[in-house]
Amino acid sequence: MKKSWIIITLLASSMAAQAQRCITVYDPERNEPVRDALVWVDHKEAEASTILGEAFIPERFDTLHISATGYVSLAIPASLTADSIPLMQDYNNIGEIVVYGVYRNKQLTESVKRWTKEARKEFELRNPIRGINFSMADTVDPRLRRIKKQTKKLEKIFKRMNAEGTDPIIQAYRKALGKNSQAGYSK
Repeated sequence: MKKSWIIITLLASSMAAQAQRCITVYDPERNEPVRDALVWVDHKEAEASTILGEAFIPERFDTLHISATGYVSLAIPASLTADSIPLMQDYNNIGEIVVYGVYRNKQLTESVKRWTKEARKEFELRNPIRGINFSMADTVDPRLRRIKKQTKKLEKIFKRMNAEGTDPIIQAYRKALGKNSQAGYSK
């Protein structure tokens, strides 16, 4: 009997700790409930109000926060929280902005040119050239010297292939195009 009494008291105390109460969020001007208003307590998980404007909050908390689109957000201390909470409409809230303009191509291109010139000048002012860019480690490093030598060789090969027209990729493309034109696939 003693064990069952302890279990009953523990269950009752846990139910009391999780007690919740229902609040209703409404618009006093329209006299309608506010649906999908975010209601949260002490910066914990938010709950959206139902179609009837109802939301469940715990019995014990410090501050109740309520916000909804088109309404002024509220932060209410626990001592001032009632069962029904009115939300006032935010008339300073701009719902939609429409901008009308005239397309001025010449003015736009001139502005872009001016901006690019200004950006270039600003970059030069912020990053001035301070002497010659020289690093002794770059000249001593054998791996870096080998890479530079290989890139120079490859540049020469590519320049020669472009000048002679002996690029293997271009030749393969021309060969494939030539076969298609002979087979009657070209326009």
